[in-house]
Amino acid sequence: MKQELASGKFLRLMKIENNWESVERVNADKVVLIIAITDDDKIVLVEQFRYPIGSNCIELPAGLVGDVRKGESTLDAAKAELLEETGYEADHWQFIMSGVLSPGMSNEIADVYCATGLKKVHDGPVDESEKITVHEVDIDRYSFADWEINDKPRRSILDTKIYAGLYVAEFFVQERDESH
Repeated sequence: MKQELASGKFLRLMKIENNWESVERVNADKVVLIIAITDDDKIVLVEQFRYPIGSNCIELPAGLVGDVRKGESTLDAAKAELLEETGYEADHWQFIMSGVLSPGMSNEIADVYCATGLKKVHDGPVDESEKITVHEVDIDRYSFADWEINDKPRRSILDTKIYAGLYVAEFFVQERDESH
C-alpha cells in the first residue's frame, strides 16, 4: 500500500507499509554519479551549497537522469553532467555499479560511472543557477586525508560517497599503471 502524503515540484512524500514514510523524485528517473580521474591522478570533485544541510558540500559530480533531457540514458546523463558541472569531457567511460543512495528514506537509485581520459573544454559550470567550485584532489588516500584536513574550504561537509569514489579511482590508477 502506498499513499501520497504531499507533493512538491521535485519530491513526493509517501506513506508506505507499516506507516513508513519515504520520498520519491517527481521529475527524474534515476541519478548518476561520476568518478572522474585526470591523467595526473586526481579525482574531480564539486562543491556547492546544499540547502538540506545548510552548508557547502564537497561531492562527486552527479545529476538527475531525465529531468531536462527526457528519455536519455544514464551514460548520456553522466556525460552531460560532467561537462556541465566541471567543464570536462572524457574519452573513456566505464559503468561501475547501480545502487541505492539512502534506502531508509528514498527509493532513489544511482548509476555510477568512471570517466577517464579527461579533457578540459570549459571552466564550468554551465547552469548559472548552480554555484559550483571544481576541486581536483590527489587520489592517493594519504594525500586526500591531508587535503581533507588542511586544504578543504572551511564550513564544507564531505559527502561520504567520495570515499567509495576514491577507492574506485585508486583501483583504476593502479590498473593503468600496471598495464604500462
